[in-house]
Amino acid sequence: MDRSSRLARHTFNVFMAMFAIGFVRYFYKISMARMLDVRGYGLVSAVEPVIIITASFTLTGFAAALSKYLSEEIAMKNMKTAQDYLATAMYYLFPLSLIVTIIIFAAASPIAGAIFREPDLGILIRIVVLVMPVEALWLIIDGIFLGYQESPFYTYSLLVYNLAVLVIAIVLVSLGMGTEGAVIGILLGDISGLIAAYMFYKRKFKGKLSLTAGSKSFQLLRKLIDFAVPKTITSVSMMILMSFDIFCITYFLGVTDAGLYNAAVPIARIMTSVSSSVALPLLPAVSEDMAREKGYVGTYLCDALKYTSGATFPLTILFVIYAEELIRLFFGAEYAVASTALMVLSLAMFFMSFCSIFSVTFQGMGKPKVPMHITVFALLLNILLNVYLIPKMGINGAAFATLASMSVQFFYLSIRMKDFAYYSPVKSDIFKIACVSMGVLLMAVLFRNRMIIGAGLGMGFYVLCIVAFKIIDIRKFLFDPEPP
Repeated sequence: MDRSSRLARHTFNVFMAMFAIGFVRYFYKISMARMLDVRGYGLVSAVEPVIIITASFTLTGFAAALSKYLSEEIAMKNMKTAQDYLATAMYYLFPLSLIVTIIIFAAASPIAGAIFREPDLGILIRIVVLVMPVEALWLIIDGIFLGYQESPFYTYSLLVYNLAVLVIAIVLVSLGMGTEGAVIGILLGDISGLIAAYMFYKRKFKGKLSLTAGSKSFQLLRKLIDFAVPKTITSVSMMILMSFDIFCITYFLGVTDAGLYNAAVPIARIMTSVSSSVALPLLPAVSEDMAREKGYVGTYLCDALKYTSGATFPLTILFVIYAEELIRLFFGAEYAVASTALMVLSLAMFFMSFCSIFSVTFQGMGKPKVPMHITVFALLLNILLNVYLIPKMGINGAAFATLASMSVQFFYLSIRMKDFAYYSPVKSDIFKIACVSMGVLLMAVLFRNRMIIGAGLGMGFYVLCIVAFKIIDIRKFLFDPEPP
């Protein structure tokens, strides 16, 4: 099969795992929202961005750089250089994670008091930051998975992590440990994910790349840093952009409102599951193609945009129309005031889905500074809008700030990509998807008070049209591709 089929099949494998991960992750959030009170859920919601931003600042850029260069060296069959990249990452990344852990652990109380105005968050931050060394080792192993373009192994270990978090947190909260139990579940889940990743590595990749062999190289470290710095800035900026609303809501309104807002956030982010599933195999695929100079980047990008459009158009419609019903269904009536925020955030996640595809493509092409510049600008815009809108509009102001930032980022990236890759052919398919999605809108409006019927009929009509008119070739997802 051609490269397009290869990416589709990899995407399908990752998506199925990501779907299971998303289900487990949201069940964890729903369970904590119902087992804890709104304030307790707000505390857990507020502590999560701390570790996400810290991990992005310390680890994410290096992990992406490692997977990029491993995929290039493996594609060129330079296994000694690939082994040296791995040894360099092991030598420098783990000690860095220890240093960051110590710093955040010591600063937990000032962070809780000055940023959140919630002293109770101090102990939760100290617990959750202990995952950093575990994350470092886990991401190095994931670099091997992605370097070999075996993305499902990354998602399998991530699924183990989420299952462990869910089970452990429910048990500990049931035993009366409250928010501490929920956060300890995250820590122990991370350890479980690392163990699973190592077992997958040992079974399939140990004979190809060793975690203990190779020579550390300052020259290779510089290459990793050159790629990691703009990638890190992009990731940290994006994580802050996605989390600053929680910080501001907690600071201006309190953790109860943060808990209410965080009922809308996870539902809206369901839409990004497809773009995340595409992005995982897309980065090493584009990197490999750039190394071999085969000219498949435009094909990869068109397919990625088509798959993302196919999921986000109908979901955006359903999430906007049935916002209040979805929140009541998953989180309960006491969270229903966040329905307007869900409507706005759904539109924001629509744009974010495409931003992630463009950003990953630029990174795979070796141009990480392009998404870095616009992400930093979008972050600054988001900070200003959050500070201005939240005191005036409450949690809805945070949602509008996110929508404005994501819209600006999307339009910039889509325009800049035209200078580097040809993706105009996909525009006709996206237009067809948008037209067919109007059927979803019609059914949702007709059955406004019957969500299950409206959503079921709308999505049934949508899928039938997608298959009948061959807008997306479903066969590509169902058959294993031949080796390249």
